[in-house]
Amino acid sequence: MGVLRLISKITITQVSTKENPNRTLVYTIPFCNEVEINSTWENLTDICKVTMPNKIYFNTEEGSKVTWFGANIYGDKATSPMVLRGDKIKVELGYIYPDYKDPNTDVTEMYTEFVGYITKVSNSVPIVLECEDEMYRLKQIQCPTKVWDGKNGQKNDVGSILTKILEGTGITVNNSGATLDVGNLRTGSETVAQLLDSLQRDYRLESYFRLSKDGTPELRCAGVVYYPSDRKEHVFHFQKNIVSEDLQYFRLDDQNLGIKAYSTFEVEQNTGTRKDGTPIKRKRRLTVTVPDGFVDGELRTVYFWDVKTEKELKKLATERLNRFYYEGFQGSFVAFGLPSVKHGDAANLIDATKPERNGVYLIKKVVKTFGMNGYRQDIELDLRIDGLSNEIRSNPL
Repeated sequence: MGVLRLISKITITQVSTKENPNRTLVYTIPFCNEVEINSTWENLTDICKVTMPNKIYFNTEEGSKVTWFGANIYGDKATSPMVLRGDKIKVELGYIYPDYKDPNTDVTEMYTEFVGYITKVSNSVPIVLECEDEMYRLKQIQCPTKVWDGKNGQKNDVGSILTKILEGTGITVNNSGATLDVGNLRTGSETVAQLLDSLQRDYRLESYFRLSKDGTPELRCAGVVYYPSDRKEHVFHFQKNIVSEDLQYFRLDDQNLGIKAYSTFEVEQNTGTRKDGTPIKRKRRLTVTVPDGFVDGELRTVYFWDVKTEKELKKLATERLNRFYYEGFQGSFVAFGLPSVKHGDAANLIDATKPERNGVYLIKKVVKTFGMNGYRQDIELDLRIDGLSNEIRSNPL
């Protein structure tokens, strides 16, 4: 690929406020000191930190040249702030390199790695912008005071509830086609982000954001965390594009695994009804461990919902345990900035010296760093999937 040159583009769009209604500028900044992006389905929010040099000139969308240096970044009574909490930010990162077909021609390969909002502007030099993805907005949106009970023709599954709550926000909901009934759900005293946090805690429904093909923010909330519809498979060679690794290879006879399975469900109480006429229900939690009497080994935790008998829960847990038994790698590795990966993609690991260790793994977490030390991706692996059927590969966890 030849010599790689780093390239970045930071776009900041001012958002007007009641105090500063004329904040309409869009800044395009072609350089930064450092970027760090932390993204995983385990957390509700993807976070990004951008460190900017103080002495740099950049352009507004209209073509005017501006600089941080000597400017009133934070604003005062007479000046609108250049950058403010709640401003939009887009981070694009990549490389410029010679075209292998024509070395005299450069190829620019750059990807949008983060879209979100500035949540904090450091009062220091260099300037540090702390950012969150679209979940930042859901931390500001209050849930309606309402009982979602499925009556009067209302749908009572998570996707329908969230779609109704987010009506008019421009955010779509993707629940992977799953219809998950959460019983009599009450909202009103929390933000949408707090609601998602409670759904994760009580029902293990993981939530995160992705941009759809048309750029619309898409909230994913379902009983699955991996969406095969947009999963990309990336090839990583131990001898070519893996910089370093912290991986351990486990054989089947090295493993002793068990599962602790939880199921959350609701049970009606024989104590009358609420003021609105709905039956009084209480959440119950059922727990089993598979295999029976498991003590010494690695115990994994899985969650189900609305499984009300120990026999059925044990059956489901046993099926899930069989998927965790595989011969392959666990851990993480560091790669260059290309190919650009996201959690939910798959990493096809290839070892030329030990081909029996080749395998395809789901990607659980990606931490991207960009700056003077280069462009790197720290990639954490999840389940190995090349030995699973196509049906199970679509929903392995």
